[in-house]
Amino acid sequence: MTKEKKTISRLQRRVQQKKLRRRDLLILSQLRQNARVPLTTISRRTSVPVTTIHGLLRQYEQHIIKKHVTILDFKKLGFEVTRSVVVKAAESEKEKLKEHLLESKIVNSVYALDGPANFLMEIIAKSKPEVDEFMQSLQEQFTIFDLLSFDIVDDLKREEVYSDVLLQEFRD
Repeated sequence: MTKEKKTISRLQRRVQQKKLRRRDLLILSQLRQNARVPLTTISRRTSVPVTTIHGLLRQYEQHIIKKHVTILDFKKLGFEVTRSVVVKAAESEKEKLKEHLLESKIVNSVYALDGPANFLMEIIAKSKPEVDEFMQSLQEQFTIFDLLSFDIVDDLKREEVYSDVLLQEFRD
């Protein structure tokens, strides 16, 4: 087994055991703060060689990192409404509703729920009438038992977990 294969399987094992090394947490913390930061800066901040970070980053992308994204300020782009919606639909229509939500242009995020509702979604739109029209179409196309809707007025905290690792809490 090559050294690279051993490293990959070690990372996979650490991920499965939910026991990442301090080094992994330091690097991931830096990436959570800013995924575009140069590897040389991460190396300087973490005392981990750039080549090691580069190799680990490729492995993280296979096993831990789902996606590199940019968080936009939608209000500055003319999208005036951000709304969270919780919906409970007929069991027989759940899959069809899921596909509909995944294909919608104004649904930013969708989460499958366990409990009294099926889905939680975040809707981003240019106007309230656009959102209201979408909500009305949901009720017309699907058997909706419950629908809770909340306009989000301010984004107080987003994507902050593991962006500032407290090193004392973690051991090798």
